[in-house]
Amino acid sequence: MDFMGIGPLELLLVLIIGFLLLGPDKLPQMAAKAGQLYRSFKKATFDLTKTITEDVSTEKKTLGEDVSSEKKAITEDLSSISKTITEDLSNIRRAITEDLSSENKAAKDSAIASVAESDEVSGAENTNKATPPTASHHKVNER
Repeated sequence: MDFMGIGPLELLLVLIIGFLLLGPDKLPQMAAKAGQLYRSFKKATFDLTKTITEDVSTEKKTLGEDVSSEKKAITEDLSSISKTITEDLSNIRRAITEDLSSENKAAKDSAIASVAESDEVSGAENTNKATPPTASHHKVNER
């Protein structure tokens, strides 16, 4: 059994030395005073430990609330950014689709016009081949 880190033989040695130095009259008073000091020291350390524990607990709770509110704010910001990016990508996709559609329509119209033009040229050539030569053509060919 240890008392303040002092074993039984060490305690007996301290009491004997105290008895020799202080005498039998003052030793009980000094022992009572030492007991009071020990109790007040123990109470002070307990109070200090309790105060520190409460302060740390309060700080931990406050920090936890701060972290939670920051986490919530960051989550909301990220959600807003994600929504904005999604909308922007959708708008870009829509614009690209519209541009491609208008380019495809223009290319289609151009191709149709080109085919129509070539049909007109082919039709005119075919018309020239289909008409019989006139007399003036024969005269030029006869000479």
